[in-house]
Amino acid sequence: MSTDPTTAINPRDVLYTVLRDLIGHREAARLIAANDASVRAEEKATAAAATATSGADPLIVDRFDTAMEPAPEDPPGLIVGAIAADGQPVALFFDAEDRAKVAAWLAPGPVDSSRERRLEQLLDTIRTHGGQWNTGRVQDMRRRKGRTTKRSTARLDLAELCRRGHLDEHGPENDRYYALARKADRDA
Repeated sequence: MSTDPTTAINPRDVLYTVLRDLIGHREAARLIAANDASVRAEEKATAAAATATSGADPLIVDRFDTAMEPAPEDPPGLIVGAIAADGQPVALFFDAEDRAKVAAWLAPGPVDSSRERRLEQLLDTIRTHGGQWNTGRVQDMRRRKGRTTKRSTARLDLAELCRRGHLDEHGPENDRYYALARKADRDA
């Protein structure tokens, strides 16, 4: 393994990959950024507690280099190859229970479920009825279902579904409409 800082592996990139595999969630990068401060504080507190209680220097891992799944015939687990601050290689083993704990710690907080429900219902309606959708059509559909919607909410909902790759945007800014994205467009 290279110790040259210009060719060193970025531990955040590796950690992102490991977290993505651990929790199966595409927001692993957001979780890393959101938890950076608390992780550093916990590491310092743990290191201080270990030093105070045992008198020995704690093992501090500086870099995560790789994550390995076991062979199918081996017991389930995850082995993370890491490098300690003193350069010693370290292998961290996470069995299924430990892996679940880490995933629970890093799981995203509650999402705005009303917004997600609203987007899900809109996408389902667009898939059912097809055609061109603009803010007026979204407002009409929601009024018929007994709900009221501001024009800005309808516009933001359509733009969000487009951003997520479900819809394609068409027309000029002042006469914009959306239609279901073709499968080839979503896969690209």
